[in-house]
Amino acid sequence: MISASSIALHPLLPYPLLIALIAPALLLTLYAALRRTPGSLWRLLLTFVLTAILLNPSLVTEQRTLLRDVALIVVDHSPSQQLGNRPAQTSRALKALQAKLAALPNLDVRVIDSSTGGDETKLFTLADQTLADVPENRRAGLLLISDGQIHDVPAPTSAPHYGPVHLLLTGSAQDTDRRLSIINAPGYGIVGQSVTATVRVEDLPNRQSDTATLTLHHEDGSSESKEVRVGEDVEITLPVSHAGLNLLSMDVNAPASDITSANNRAALMVNGIRDRLRVLLVSGMPHNGERVWRNLLKSDPAVDLVHFTILRSTDKRDFAAQSEVSLIPFPVHELFMVKLRKFDLVIFDRFNDSSILAPAYLINIAQYIRSGGAVLDATGTDLALPDSLANSPLAGLLPSTPNGETSRTPFSPKVTALGLRHPITSSLPGLNNDGSGTWGNWLGQSDVSANADSQVLMEGAQQQPLLLLNQAGEGRVAQLTSEQIWLWSRGYGRGGPHAELLRPLVHWLMKEPELEPERLTADTAESVLHVTRHSLKADEAPVEVTLPDGQKATIKMTDNGRQATGQLAVSQPGIYRLTDGTRHTLALVGRPDAPELRDQRATAQPLEPLITQTRGGAFWLEDMEDGPSMQRVSAGQNAAGRSWAGLADNGNYSVNGFNTRTLLPELLAAALALAAALTAWRRESR
Repeated sequence: MISASSIALHPLLPYPLLIALIAPALLLTLYAALRRTPGSLWRLLLTFVLTAILLNPSLVTEQRTLLRDVALIVVDHSPSQQLGNRPAQTSRALKALQAKLAALPNLDVRVIDSSTGGDETKLFTLADQTLADVPENRRAGLLLISDGQIHDVPAPTSAPHYGPVHLLLTGSAQDTDRRLSIINAPGYGIVGQSVTATVRVEDLPNRQSDTATLTLHHEDGSSESKEVRVGEDVEITLPVSHAGLNLLSMDVNAPASDITSANNRAALMVNGIRDRLRVLLVSGMPHNGERVWRNLLKSDPAVDLVHFTILRSTDKRDFAAQSEVSLIPFPVHELFMVKLRKFDLVIFDRFNDSSILAPAYLINIAQYIRSGGAVLDATGTDLALPDSLANSPLAGLLPSTPNGETSRTPFSPKVTALGLRHPITSSLPGLNNDGSGTWGNWLGQSDVSANADSQVLMEGAQQQPLLLLNQAGEGRVAQLTSEQIWLWSRGYGRGGPHAELLRPLVHWLMKEPELEPERLTADTAESVLHVTRHSLKADEAPVEVTLPDGQKATIKMTDNGRQATGQLAVSQPGIYRLTDGTRHTLALVGRPDAPELRDQRATAQPLEPLITQTRGGAFWLEDMEDGPSMQRVSAGQNAAGRSWAGLADNGNYSVNGFNTRTLLPELLAAALALAAALTAWRRESR
């Protein structure tokens, strides 16, 4: 605690009135003094005494407590700070700095360790949060131990008051860095087509070689390399093979002097969009389930639906004139010969009149399947009829053979052991682990025998196949042996997941990658890489992961009866390549264009404007291992030299008490005024 004294005025009259009284008297007295009128000096003394009486001065003595200033040390622990000897430099500088600041008077020191993740380094955001309870007039300064790659540096004109800002630079001014940058890349592409992106290999600060080797890693595990010119734009072509996210991982060889290989990699991400999927729905005799198919396909924005219902067969005999028949003729030749290959899927719904399709059309449909087309046979209980598709040239491509009988026993559909692993049926709402579900009953199905190469995903009455799949050549065929799924859509009994079953079935037929039964997928959540292996067979083989820095790790997989899962804690941002020997996939952790990876050289450039504005300094720790010497400087003064850094001494205090004593007692004032007046009168009377 210290004492401080000052003189305070407590005027007896308001200042305007006080000036109005004193100013004329003072002017007249000065005028008389200039004319050398006798007694003028005594009149001037009288004026001063009267003025002092009216101002009523007093001596104020305060008991003050100095308020300690606050200095903040922010330690950067971002990924770029883990390179080379930067961690050792940081640790040594922090210990030395704390010791130096502890010796400075009237100073509190706060230290925060910043671990800002892999995308951006935001030290000033943390500094603002830490100093939120410190008034700006008590901030002594901000000291940053960092490589200078800070991504939230405020503009000097809008920055809060920190006091002098000092940067203690880790790393070396001679660092070199090669980086791979994506200059231009489309965000979307049409499935089945290719997109072009522009990339560039750059050497900072100077070119290390004329050429570099660029390697492209595709999702299927294949790779290709090409020589590119350093510093020049290079065009890369990426085939958009499937809907959803298409990933292409790229890396470039690093020179021996490169400080890091983290930014020698880049990821090209293109969202694959399917062109409109064309579906042909052919309904035979009208029935309740027809509207289920129509509503399902019309509600899908990615589907263009062409729907025909056959109300009158070609061999029907009646006596109506042709001009009186208002039905539209069924365009058999145009649909099944001319434009068949423009459709991605053909659905036969309760179709049991093969006399409409001549053998040539049916043979063309079979060729369409083998060359990559898809057919869904939803004939249901009419499969046993003589003119169903099971007795046509398509019979060899269908996944089942009718036994000639139809069951009308109510049953609740059940998912088979294979169906529990297939993406079409493995996630049905209400599905239990044994394949049963909390669903309503169906009332009939055809009795069939599954063909050797077919896959039975669901069973009906007496374990008869209900939903079957088959692959024929490049194409796919699915079959429902009952048309009773409309009961689920109407809520019969307890209803059932009709849309959740039919929609993935349709998209599997159209080869959506997300519905492939043999695939490897990976995604990240809260710094954990989650890996899922979809397979029709139980498989707990481990998955090998290639990390962004080239190191490898192994993930142990556990099969739960539907799929195998595993996980790995991750910290490096970038592309992770995963394989189990036969399946491959890529996973992206963090942002592919993260600012933290763009440039990892040590530099004071981002902070130079703020350092200059606050009269701080930047110091290379490679030149002074313990950092600069520290001292206190007056607020607003230059706070940095060649080897020293200063913290502002704001000199703030709090007043604990004060004492007031008048400087002009009343009797003394009256005596002085009277003496001056009498002396002036005596001088004038001579």
